[in-house]
Amino acid sequence: MSNIKKWSYIHKTYNECSRRSTLSRFFVLNTFKKNYQYWIYLGSYLSVSIVSLIFVLFDKSYFFFSVFAIVSTALIMLNLIEKRLSKDLKKYYEPNGLSEYPFSLRARYLSYVMFKEKLEEEQVITGTDIESLMAWDEISNEKIDRTVFFKSKWFFVVMSAVLGLVVQYFLGLKLGIKELLLIAFILLIILWLAFEFFDFSIISKERRLNINRFLKWFEIDSKKT
Repeated sequence: MSNIKKWSYIHKTYNECSRRSTLSRFFVLNTFKKNYQYWIYLGSYLSVSIVSLIFVLFDKSYFFFSVFAIVSTALIMLNLIEKRLSKDLKKYYEPNGLSEYPFSLRARYLSYVMFKEKLEEEQVITGTDIESLMAWDEISNEKIDRTVFFKSKWFFVVMSAVLGLVVQYFLGLKLGIKELLLIAFILLIILWLAFEFFDFSIISKERRLNINRFLKWFEIDSKKT
């Protein structure tokens, strides 16, 4: 099997063992009776969030209270879901002592344990394949840095000058509330698009890092056995 085919299999296996994929199995309608608690957790969080937002819309003084309620509920729901997962996925948690790890690491280690199990069962990839797969991935991800211009001092000089002119222009105008809201809305859209692009690149890099981490762990574990 070619390396490109093996990497296709690795990505498929990683997706099947991801946190999102694991949780989605418990939110299938035909398993509602068995997994109703997950639906209760999700419903509770959505209810608190909606009610909090309604309070803010009617009275701005509830803003900080609403943020606190939403964040607190999210943390409580995450903790309850994690406890429920440790029972439903007992065959992964107990033998590997996942419950003893910090909360922030359990999702990653759970994904790895499931990833490792699938590789061992299906035997498409073995520990001896990892070195060549990692070398292939390193070469395939070599890229030209197209953002070098945006990192140069000239870009910041030009942007500072443009922003200065824009600020001076708007200060000289007598804008009403509607115009200011429109400008704020446009700026928010621009920031959102920039964030989405940046976030997508970060997610892609994090995904690659996690897969390579899992493969190296699998290689080490394979040598022990």
